Amino acid sequence: MLHSMDDMLKFYAAINKMEDAAQSLFGEQTPRPTCIISDMILYNTHKIAARFRVPRISFHGFCCFALLCAHNVKSSKILEEVKSDSEYFTVPGMPHKELESAYVDEYRKVKKAWCIGPVSLSHKDESDKAGRELIELGLGLETSNKPFIWVLRGNDTTSNEVETWIKEDGFEERTKGRGLVVKGWAPQVLILSHPAVGGFLTHCGWNSTIEGVSAGIPLITFPLGADQFCNEKLVVQILKIGVSLRADIPTAIYTEKYGFKLKKEQVQNAIHQLMDEGDEGIERRKRAKEFGVMAKKAAEVGGSSYLNMTMIIQDIIHQTHKIGSDFRLDEN
Repeated sequence: MLHSMDDMLKFYAAINKMEDAAQSLFGEQTPRPTCIISDMILYNTHKIAARFRVPRISFHGFCCFALLCAHNVKSSKILEEVKSDSEYFTVPGMPHKELESAYVDEYRKVKKAWCIGPVSLSHKDESDKAGRELIELGLGLETSNKPFIWVLRGNDTTSNEVETWIKEDGFEERTKGRGLVVKGWAPQVLILSHPAVGGFLTHCGWNSTIEGVSAGIPLITFPLGADQFCNEKLVVQILKIGVSLRADIPTAIYTEKYGFKLKKEQVQNAIHQLMDEGDEGIERRKRAKEFGVMAKKAAEVGGSSYLNMTMIIQDIIHQTHKIGSDFRLDEN
């Protein structure tokens, strides 16, 4: 419900000012909680965990590939050698594997980590000035001549601009019978799981990426910020189940001076490439289905996500007993 990235940053700052209230609430609980599971953005929960001598587990909505990239970039200090915002560089120390599991294993050498996905949650993450680009996206959908469902979930300014264009330009009338525009929330998981869906254009938030992978369908990637660029590389270059939309300008939507440029031809070309019936397209869809099967097995009883939940509980119990023992020793 936040209207801009600036509002989002203010929101993050505001919620971390709730430390005193959260600490007071924690102390009033009966029985006393034995662990804090906290969103990574709520950094002040570190202090609460330390005061009450309980373990704190951080929840990341990122994949281990993105977390490992971030760790290796920081530890290598490679950014000190980069001279411009648009300069490409290679992240050092990344294993050359085709599965996310390889990056999980590597990241676990740095920190404890439990992977509990796939999850079923979607969200939007759009630039304040995305109206023109979304119109180009719509035109690309139209000229592709493929059936589509287009979900519009922008902020008020963007939504109004695009909805006005749809009404005045006659977009829905021209695409009637093969196109559906949904304004507001849509049951994304239900839609992606339908056998008629042949592809998913996503901004590459990790939740949406996981939903697409779990559905076993190939992706068209359109990252906007944060970990989304790493997720695109994982999908397109490593898993090889996606096609990049290739916006003209690198996006950094957290600052005003950057943006992205999108033309309808890019959308049209990406759709045709994804839906191509040639060997490359067939192989991409085959790999997507294989990863979809793997993702479903991970969430089943006995799967890796199921076992990781058990391991988290066991680790919390172990840490709680250890901290309790250390506390009694300190008291003596």
